[in-house]
Amino acid sequence: MMISRQEVAAVGPGMRGVPFFFLVFFFLLLWDCCGVGGALAEPGPVPPPARAALSRAQALIGESDYGGALAVLNDFRSRCGAPGLQADADPRGCRHAEVLFAMGTCHLLMGDCDQAVPLLSAALEKDADHMGARLNMAKAAYETGDFRLAGRCFEDAYRLDREKKPVHLFYAAAAYQAGDMIPGALAVFERLFAAHPADIQTAWREQYVRALLSAGRPREALDHMRLLADSCAGEKKMQWQEALLHQYLQLDMVPRARQYAMDLARLAPENPAWWKALAHIHLQAQAYPQALTALTILGFLTPPGEQEKKLMADLQMQLGIPGKAAALYEELLTDAGDRALLEQLAGALQRAGRPEAALRALERFPEEELSPALVMRKADLLYTLKRYGDAARSYLGAAETDGVHRGRAYLMAGYAALQTKDVTTCRRALERAAAYEKQRAPALMAMRQLPAVQ
Repeated sequence: MMISRQEVAAVGPGMRGVPFFFLVFFFLLLWDCCGVGGALAEPGPVPPPARAALSRAQALIGESDYGGALAVLNDFRSRCGAPGLQADADPRGCRHAEVLFAMGTCHLLMGDCDQAVPLLSAALEKDADHMGARLNMAKAAYETGDFRLAGRCFEDAYRLDREKKPVHLFYAAAAYQAGDMIPGALAVFERLFAAHPADIQTAWREQYVRALLSAGRPREALDHMRLLADSCAGEKKMQWQEALLHQYLQLDMVPRARQYAMDLARLAPENPAWWKALAHIHLQAQAYPQALTALTILGFLTPPGEQEKKLMADLQMQLGIPGKAAALYEELLTDAGDRALLEQLAGALQRAGRPEAALRALERFPEEELSPALVMRKADLLYTLKRYGDAARSYLGAAETDGVHRGRAYLMAGYAALQTKDVTTCRRALERAAAYEKQRAPALMAMRQLPAVQ
C-alpha cells in the first residue's frame, strides 16, 4: 500500500552534501597581516620578507591564479634555506603561521587536500588560535575522508571563537555523521540544540533527525519531525509528513497514525497519498468500510492500479456489494487472466443473482483448463439453471481429479442424473459418493429412492 514499514523516508540533503562554506580565503587575512586591517595575531608580526611574498601572492589570488600564488610562496621559502617546517630560527618568516596557512589554503583552493592538511596543521602548530587555518583544515580533512579530524577541528573552532558560532557545531556534528560516528554526532547536536535553540536552521534539524533514526532513537525524533512537517513547504513538507506518518506506524502508534492521516486528508483532500495512507491504516485496523471509503475517494483522484482495484473488489465482496465487485473483477480479468480472479468474478456474479453471467465467465475457458474448484462452480451454476445433464457431466469431470471435492462431486452428479431420470448414471455416482464419509448418508438415502423413480 502506501508506506512500507521497513523503510524510512529520506528527506533533505545527503550526508556528504552538507555545504562547508567556511573555506577562508586567506588573502583577506593577509591584508590584516600587512598592517592595514588591525592588530596581528600571535605568534607575532610577519617579517618584511614574508610580508612581501604574501603581498605578491595576494595579487595572484585576486586573479584566481592559485598555482601562481603557491609558486611565489614556494620560491620565497626555497631562498630561505629553511631546515624544516618546525624550525625555531626563522628571521625571514619562511615558516610563519601566515605563510604556512597561505600555502595550505592555496592547495585547498586547487583541490589538493592531501597537500593542504600538513601545511595547515603546521600553521596551527605555530599559532593554535589561527581560526582560518583550523577551519580550512576541517574542510580539507572532510574532503580527504578524515571525518574525525574534520569534526574535531570544527569543535575546536567553536571552542576558540569568542562569538561561539553555532554553525561550527553543526558542521562538527555533520562531519561525525558523515563518518558514521553517530554517538559523537548526537553529542554535538545535543550541545548545539541546548546552547543555541533560537538559531537552529531547518537543515540542521533534518540532519539531527537522521542521526536519531540511525541511532535507533525514533521516539526522540518525533517532536523534531513534527516541527519539520509543520514548518517546511512544498515537496519537502510532504516528505516530512510521510516520514512522520511512517514513524507512527513503525512505532505501532496506530491511533495517532490514523488521526494524523485523517488530518492530512482533511487539510489536503486533493492529495491521493493521504487517502492511500488512510486506507492502509484502516485495513490494518480491520475497519473495512472506512478502508473502502478511502479507496473509493482515492479512485476519484487517480486512476486505480490493479492492486487497488483488486483490493476494492475484495472489500466490496466482504461488505456484501457483489455487483460492484463483479464489475471490478471484470475489468481486471483478461483473456489471459489468472483462474483465481476468474473464480472471484464468477462468485461475485453468482452472489449478485446473475448465474447466467457467472456461467458465461467460466465458459471463456475450456473445462479441462479450469481447476477442480472452478469446474465444481460451473457445475453448480448449471444445476442452478436446471441444466441437469450438463451439470452431471461437469460434476463427473471434476470427480476425475484428486482432491477433497470428489465426494461432493459424485453426490451432486447423482442428484443431477436423478433429475434427468438417468438411473444408471445416478446409481453409479451415488455408489461412488457413498465411499466418502461426509456423503455416505445422503448418498444412501438417495439410492433408496431409485426404485420408486425407476
